[in-house]
Amino acid sequence: DDAYVFVPVNRGRHWRPYTEGHWIYARGYGWTWVSDEPFGWATYHYGRWGYAERIGWYWVPGTRWAPAWVSWWH
Repeated sequence: DDAYVFVPVNRGRHWRPYTEGHWIYARGYGWTWVSDEPFGWATYHYGRWGYAERIGWYWVPGTRWAPAWVSWWH
């Protein structure tokens, strides 16, 4: 099986997911990410983001919708 990922181009050197947009609270869904990026309709609601030193941030497509696919830790 071939595996494909999406790597954003024309982003600043320090770009990372969930930085260009804002959060809204949507009744029935909870906190939902609203992206200002042209690819945000898919990349923040289907699939997952990952990071690799060689290519930077990349997105792996998925088929299940969610208000946001993000986990926070400190």
